[in-house]
Amino acid sequence: MPPRNSNRAPRSATTEARPSDSLTPNLAQAGPTVQVIVLTPAQLQSMLDAAAETALRAKAANNVPRLLDMKSLCHELGISAPTARKMIDQGCPYVVCGELKKFEIVAVSTWLTRTGGAQ
Repeated sequence: MPPRNSNRAPRSATTEARPSDSLTPNLAQAGPTVQVIVLTPAQLQSMLDAAAETALRAKAANNVPRLLDMKSLCHELGISAPTARKMIDQGCPYVVCGELKKFEIVAVSTWLTRTGGAQ
C-alpha cells in the first residue's frame, strides 16, 4: 500500500463541499423565482374538485341548463346504468319529465363532490 499523503486533509463528515463558481447560478440572471407548494393528495383533490365545479357553474351560467337522460348521464360520467340507479337511490338530484328522470350535470357534479358518489 502506498504511503498516505500527509499534506492532504482527511475526509470527514465535517468537510464541506463547495460548488465551483462556474456551476453556481447567477441569481440576477436566473429569471423569476419559482414557488413550490406541497399539497397532500386530499388537498389536491379538493382544489381540483373546486376548480371543476367553478368551471361547470360558469359554463352553466352562460347556457340554459342541459337536462340529460339516464343514458347521456352515464356517458358523461363514464358510469354504468346500475351505478346511476344506485346514485339515484342515494339521493342524486333529478327532475321528472313525464315518466323519465332527467339530470342537470352541474347539480349531479355538485352532489358527487359533496357526497363522494355512489358507494
